Amino acid sequence: MITSLSLLFLVLVGWTITTLVTNGDYKDAIKDELANMLEIIKMLGVSIKGLIQILIKASFSPKTVDSIEEVKDNIVSITENEANEVEETKAA
Repeated sequence: MITSLSLLFLVLVGWTITTLVTNGDYKDAIKDELANMLEIIKMLGVSIKGLIQILIKASFSPKTVDSIEEVKDNIVSITENEANEVEETKAA
């Protein structure tokens, strides 16, 4: 399968180069298609990079219930401390 795809790729590359060199009628159309292919490859690379970043974040983020409970407890204690500070400043 990989050999067939590689062979097809090489045939297309050779055919494209030959047509660009010998046939002047379709040079602009071929160049436009090659530019489109380059943009698609760039977009594919950016998409793969984004997917990898998302997968890394998803794989290495804390998922345990204990860690989630700890975060909730920390948030509650921070908000309680801030509320106490506000009450103390109003009382003073």
